[in-house]
Amino acid sequence: MTIAPYIYDEKGVKNMAIETIVTDLSLRLVLNGGTDKNGKAILKNKQFKRVKPNADVAKVHEVAHALASLQELKLHAVQLLSTSDISNP
Repeated sequence: MTIAPYIYDEKGVKNMAIETIVTDLSLRLVLNGGTDKNGKAILKNKQFKRVKPNADVAKVHEVAHALASLQELKLHAVQLLSTSDISNP
């Protein structure tokens, strides 16, 4: 994601824009491990690293459900974790 070269604050002062570049993505499956003795949900994570930063999100979601079907525990959520560099262009 790239933001315009300059942004203006509420007083009309011109500032340099900030650019963010996604450098790494990880896919996390959150699995339902049942409940504890107090009835609180037990959630377990399975993480898959090195997802391509330009990967199509719909395809990643499709892969997540395919991977979840191979797990013993039921899928609770799919999460996409990103690491970005932030800089002034």
